[in-house]
Amino acid sequence: MTPFWRLIPLVLLCACGVGMVWRARRSSKRYGLSPIRLFHSGRTVQNIREIRVVGLGLVLVYQGFATGFGFYIPFAGLLFAPWPKLGVALFVAGIALIGTAIANMGPSWQMGFDQTVPEHGLVRTGVFRLSRNPIYLGLIVLFVGWLLVLPTLLSLIIMAGVALGVRRQAIDEEEYLQRTYTSEFRVWAREVGRFVPWLGRLR
Repeated sequence: MTPFWRLIPLVLLCACGVGMVWRARRSSKRYGLSPIRLFHSGRTVQNIREIRVVGLGLVLVYQGFATGFGFYIPFAGLLFAPWPKLGVALFVAGIALIGTAIANMGPSWQMGFDQTVPEHGLVRTGVFRLSRNPIYLGLIVLFVGWLLVLPTLLSLIIMAGVALGVRRQAIDEEEYLQRTYTSEFRVWAREVGRFVPWLGRLR
C-alpha cells in the first residue's frame, strides 16, 4: 500500500468515531436519554458480548494506528492485494446504512441491549421494511470493506467474528421483540428477512 492508503483505515475509524459521538449526543438531547446503554442488561452473557465489542473497538484503533504509522501488528501479512477504492466504498455504504437505520429508529436506538428502557413501538418503517436488522447488516458490509482496505489475517478474523456475533445478537434481540410485540412482530418477520430481503423470514 502507498503511504496515503496506509492512512485510510485510521481516517475511516476517525470518521466513525466522530459520527457516533455526534449521533449519540443528538439522540440524548432530543429524547432525554443517552442511547449508550452498554452493561445495563443485567445479563452476564450480554455483558460479555459488550466487553467484546469494546475490545473490538480497541483492536481496530490499534490496527488503524499501527497500519498508518508502521507499528507491529500480529497477523499482519497481506492475504491478497488491497482493493482500497472498493473497500472504502463498502465501508461508507455500511456507515450510510447504519446511520439511516439509527435515524429510522428514533428513540428506540441504543448501543447495548437494555430491556429496562421504555418501549417506543416496533420500528417497521424506512430501511426496516427491507431488513429486520439493517444496523447489523451495515456492520457486516462495513467490515467486508475493512478487509478489502486492509486484507490481513487479523482483518479476516475480525470480519468473521463480527458476522457470527451480530447473527447471535440479532437472534437474541428478535426473541425479545417477539415476546414484547407477539403477533405484530410475527407479521413483520414473515414479510421481511432477518438481514436481507426475503432471506430469513419466519415461516
